Amino acid sequence: MKKIKTIIFDMDGTLYEIDGKNNGYLGSSLEKKVNENAFKLIQDKERSSPEEAKKILEAALQDRIGISNYLSNRYNMTRRKYFDLVWNISPVGIVQNYEIAVEIIKKINKLNLNIILLTAAPITWQQTVISYLGLNDSFSETYTGESFEDKGEIFEQLAQRFSPTTTISIGDQFDSDIKPAESLGFLTILVKSPNDLQQLLNLINK
Repeated sequence: MKKIKTIIFDMDGTLYEIDGKNNGYLGSSLEKKVNENAFKLIQDKERSSPEEAKKILEAALQDRIGISNYLSNRYNMTRRKYFDLVWNISPVGIVQNYEIAVEIIKKINKLNLNIILLTAAPITWQQTVISYLGLNDSFSETYTGESFEDKGEIFEQLAQRFSPTTTISIGDQFDSDIKPAESLGFLTILVKSPNDLQQLLNLINK
């Protein structure tokens, strides 16, 4: 195997755990807080009853791209503005089990490898969490949910810039973090928790 030069990290469920499905967003307390904030946004914009606001929220949750797409279009605001309003959430008490991941990333930083963060989360949450973890200067590039509809779009861009045989994608979701990367020839590691990132150090040190 060629020496790894570039590492692509997912964020939620990979660098830390939250209490959702597969340690990710779905079903988590973070998702609950986001939906609560979206509900408040709808009530503020619509001046509607709770029942009417709930119907709009339910329709937004069915949007193919996501609730941010539905509500930003409905209220004529950018998705970035929507995220700033709805995802302005403290990670304290939500982000858990991150200590090992932080330690490993700091070790990797000393090896002068190219480290990229690719997350479907919005930039508001990404910046807040990465600051909370003390990793502000750890990534050479960052891609957040405003940049794409599907992570495969970003993997295709990266495949044109970096050799897939020396690039590894790491994440906790097979369909979004692993499958599109493998289809382009990237190396991959599917993790069940941040503790599994020890595998990465083992690969790098071979």
